[in-house]
Amino acid sequence: MKNILLVLFYAVSVVSYAQDNLVANPSFEEYTSLPTNFSNGGKSFCASWYIPDHGSPDYYNDNCNPSYLNKAKEIMNFKDSHTGSACIGFFPILWNGYIEHITGKLNSSLREEEIYRVSFWIKYAGDVCQFSTDCIGVLFTKEKFFLYPLDPFYESIYNEKISASIESKEGLFLKNDSTWIEISLLYKAVGGEKYITLGKFYKEKIKIEFINYYRKADVQFTSKKDQFIRKKKHQNILLLNEDYIEENEGAATHAYYFIDDVNVTIVDGGT
Repeated sequence: MKNILLVLFYAVSVVSYAQDNLVANPSFEEYTSLPTNFSNGGKSFCASWYIPDHGSPDYYNDNCNPSYLNKAKEIMNFKDSHTGSACIGFFPILWNGYIEHITGKLNSSLREEEIYRVSFWIKYAGDVCQFSTDCIGVLFTKEKFFLYPLDPFYESIYNEKISASIESKEGLFLKNDSTWIEISLLYKAVGGEKYITLGKFYKEKIKIEFINYYRKADVQFTSKKDQFIRKKKHQNILLLNEDYIEENEGAATHAYYFIDDVNVTIVDGGT
């Protein structure tokens, strides 16, 4: 009987260990301060998370000022978090190459050669978005990932060394009907990774030549966007949203997504 109990204890311990989430503050509930507007200038509000570039992802929490949340509902189509009371909203990439990332800390380093299940929940902002995108990536690093002092534009990461460790399927444009869906991937650790970054990373198909073209100062902003829309070949990066409602035009006219519940767990049977 004693041996049976020991076996059961061991089995429960293995399952419990396998299900431990290594991501600190995985659903963004803990915060250091609350935003009051959408011009955050790269400020991070979540404990254990930071913004690695000059982008400005948005933080949503039920404790935010009602006027801020009402504005979020109006221009970002914010409705609710996947779980709890908080989530993050961001632009993975815009037609002019602007990008945003979020980086979080792991509670312990990943172990060499171990297989981890990496998942997060994502929701498309819907008909307020003129575009959708694919290949939302995850980058694991041993040190904090920083793009400073570079601008938050695609040219800053046009480098094979800044490729995603894993990413959602290419060609699977995330344009769900504004419901939360789970992205679940497997990752074999190098060993020692302590930080996780989510966003868009280097892709050969995203040619920097045309990204830079849309940033030219001598072409008006609206004219550049119209040109992007007309060039169908560029829509292997951003796909036009047929359900886009122009009357809703606001900050989310590009491709805007909400992120919640980021998980990194060792696969059952790991050593």
